[in-house]
Amino acid sequence: MRRLQRVATENPLAAPAVLLSTAAVVTACVYGAHASFVGTVAVLAVFWASLWLMHMTAGLFDHTRLTIPSFFYVSYLAMIYVPSFVVFGERIHPARWTFLIGVHLVLLMVPLGIGAMSLIARYRRTEHERFYTAPMVVPAVTMVEFHVTALLCVLAGLITITYFAQLQFGRIPLVYMFTHPNDVDNLLQLREEAFKLLDPRWNSASSSGLFYAYLFLRTLLYPFLILVTWGYYLCTRERRWLILAVATLVFGGLYAAASIARAPLAAIVMRLMFFYYVFRGGQMGRRMTTALVVGMLAFPVLVTGLAYGSEGVADAFLRVGKRFFYTPADDLYVYFEVFPQHADYQYGGTLMKPLLKLFELPYFYIENFVYLYQFPNGVQTGHANAAFLSNLHADFGLVGVALGSLVAGMLMQGVQIHLARQRKTILAAAVFAFMMYAFWVLNFGSITSVLGTNGVIPVLVMAWGMRVLTRVARRAAATGREVRLARPASA
Repeated sequence: MRRLQRVATENPLAAPAVLLSTAAVVTACVYGAHASFVGTVAVLAVFWASLWLMHMTAGLFDHTRLTIPSFFYVSYLAMIYVPSFVVFGERIHPARWTFLIGVHLVLLMVPLGIGAMSLIARYRRTEHERFYTAPMVVPAVTMVEFHVTALLCVLAGLITITYFAQLQFGRIPLVYMFTHPNDVDNLLQLREEAFKLLDPRWNSASSSGLFYAYLFLRTLLYPFLILVTWGYYLCTRERRWLILAVATLVFGGLYAAASIARAPLAAIVMRLMFFYYVFRGGQMGRRMTTALVVGMLAFPVLVTGLAYGSEGVADAFLRVGKRFFYTPADDLYVYFEVFPQHADYQYGGTLMKPLLKLFELPYFYIENFVYLYQFPNGVQTGHANAAFLSNLHADFGLVGVALGSLVAGMLMQGVQIHLARQRKTILAAAVFAFMMYAFWVLNFGSITSVLGTNGVIPVLVMAWGMRVLTRVARRAAATGREVRLARPASA
């Protein structure tokens, strides 16, 4: 009882959050699953146990000290867990029970994985508190950092120019959307041609090995450079950083928006929001929060309104809301219906797909298989990804969901610990913001895609590389100064 009182005192939002989330779960459970009293109580027992575990391991209710695992957990509740009861109630296939069990396994095993990693690393939440409250560490002179960052921005610019050089101006989806609004069929085809069909695996006329450079430019290089440049500007207020930050944001934003995929541009704004949150030590004003949230939703609503035949702004907002708070759970369910009834368990094949693809070995393109199962007459290159437990179930069933969720919790907390124990530099804050988004993507993609394509491992390597380049450049500059100073003396 004393511990509960302390939690309520230290986190005034804890009681309202528990009450609201419990009400949401009860409503969804009764409406969606038509559950009995005993079933509802059992669901609530699992839910409350999960909330308690998350708060003990990741400070769930402290909104001024969000951690990577706590943000994932909250988003999982809103995007997968609560809607899963509605999806359950809409289906009659026996797979709905396996689906519901899998969703609940994540709710228990992820917090256990977080706690296990904390015990292994002897991590205390006070370390996270120190990271937030510490001042940003910035060198007195950032000339070397500017040159290193500008060099990477030039590289990004060259790749961007190469990309647009492959497309005809009138066939860039973003341009076509404004000149031919609601031409749904042509826009869908142009979107495929502008990005997906560049992938060599489709063997199309436009396929190119440069696709991988274009992919990482969109998912890693531009987003990270935008965070770094704006971070240095916020800390130094130097004009050169402002010019570089604005240029990177404009070119990166246009590149992300060009194919009219709704996620990439919204993801950039989302990462900026996380960076500003960390930069301000967990304190964000209402105006800035509102502006960033509006900025994050603006492009998805615009594209939905102009490219997908929506009936006005209100309908576009409803569609975007459904995409966030219903579709992820609905897409996830399909994987439980497909495996093992319509395709055998893959025993690691879907999780290993990125490596098999890299070494040009045969692999099972699960996202395309599931898409064509849902839409037999749809686009042949269609892609139906779902939350990370989809691949775990497709490979190993519920055992895979349980063990994979434990590993996912350990990975999230491992990254959290690694970052919390660093100095609060621009690079560290940028990586932290990047990871908040990257692990949120677990609501849409597999663990391996989050670690690879969505940047967990690459961004850690990139940040390390930028530190190394900065040190080398600084040493070279110092050696040059010593040589210049030594010349008059030797003469």
